[in-house]
Amino acid sequence: MRKVAGVSGFRRAPPRPAPRREEPPPPPAKPNILLITLDTLRYDATGLAPQGTNRTPFLRQLAANGIEFTHSYSTFDSTPESHFSMLTGFVSGWATQPLDVKEHSLTYQLARDGYSTFGVAANGNLSRKFNQDVVAFSSYTCLADVWEALSPAAKRAALRPIDERIRHYHAPLNDFSEAALFMSADRVLARFAKSIAAAKPPFFGFLNFFDCHDPYFPDPAHYDADAEDGDIRPKGFASDFRSRTLPPEIVDPAKITDPKKRALVLEALKAVSNRAWSTAFDLDPDAIRVYRKRYRAEVRELDAVVRRIFDVLAEKKLLDSTVVIITSDHGESFGEKHLITHSFSNEGDREATHRVPLLIVLPASYRVRNHTIDVETSSADIAPTIYDFVGLDWSKLSEKALPGRFGKSLMPYFWVVPGKDRLRMIDPEGEVLTPDQQAAIRKEAERRLRALGYLR
Repeated sequence: MRKVAGVSGFRRAPPRPAPRREEPPPPPAKPNILLITLDTLRYDATGLAPQGTNRTPFLRQLAANGIEFTHSYSTFDSTPESHFSMLTGFVSGWATQPLDVKEHSLTYQLARDGYSTFGVAANGNLSRKFNQDVVAFSSYTCLADVWEALSPAAKRAALRPIDERIRHYHAPLNDFSEAALFMSADRVLARFAKSIAAAKPPFFGFLNFFDCHDPYFPDPAHYDADAEDGDIRPKGFASDFRSRTLPPEIVDPAKITDPKKRALVLEALKAVSNRAWSTAFDLDPDAIRVYRKRYRAEVRELDAVVRRIFDVLAEKKLLDSTVVIITSDHGESFGEKHLITHSFSNEGDREATHRVPLLIVLPASYRVRNHTIDVETSSADIAPTIYDFVGLDWSKLSEKALPGRFGKSLMPYFWVVPGKDRLRMIDPEGEVLTPDQQAAIRKEAERRLRALGYLR
């Protein structure tokens, strides 16, 4: 027998072929899309921010396995305008001619392309009554509308646990707080579960959560107020800052004798459309600390809610076919520029009221490693990015806006734009609203914002 070098008396065995690796399937041409807005969530209130100390482990897990944009900003510090940007791509133009028509909405265009569509919104400012960008959903629920439609008996039944929570925080019962707590994550999730079960793929789903919006009454089961903030609460602390007694000089700045202070107060009141409760001049720093601690507790509760959404997607075996986008419509101010809450006509502190999280979680078939991308993005970039995911050419739609007033697709930062052979053209021509229809929409929107205290 012939000898083989290094081996005595044996032939060298032929090399075994390497085991064939199972290639993942290609990305779907029409993936499911789920857009989630965590209303009023500022970036540094999460564990995503480099200096963030709040515990949001599930959001961090998603960032570790997905795409995180670390400098994302809302186009507006108020709900209707920023959601308009998300759902159209326009930087501005909510409730104005000629941009705000349903044909310009992401939902309308995806439905024309064969998508089933559903939405569940907690925030009453996202009602179909005055938002053209949500009209085209085939199935849509606004919990504020559900609340308003309840019979007196049904409201009384729903209010029992709600009023118990409000009393737990020694706050007065009022329409705003009761409605805010009715529009809970549990109610959004219940409708989401029904919608996802009925949706035929490909689908576009939209979920809006209101739980970290004021009045900052976190679930007592997860937040022991006496243990968490009892030692820093100042004397006379008002849990519901909207209902606190304001100093006369804030209500009527003409009583302020110091011209510099008077000018400062007048400037703040102008930013908040004269709703004096949204200024922080009279608030003790410790009072603001308490509000912020309670807000952060609500953010932690929302982190667990996002986990439940992914549990539903996993149960329905949809994770491999669904692109999930998580963001917020705006942030929240806690004393920055002497203001508290949001909706300051974009005059508040930018990092507090505009910087928001933005995560994109992709199915494995995209074969995109996790990325942390340090580039400035805006709410208006979401719609173009979704159009690229599904292969729709949005160029004609972008031409409806002035240069620089339409968002950009974020896909080139982590993926490639689909080839021209895959692109399907959008038809952006809409049924332009008449001046009377536009005025009616604006009147209804102003009625609600005035009722909430955002306009006087």
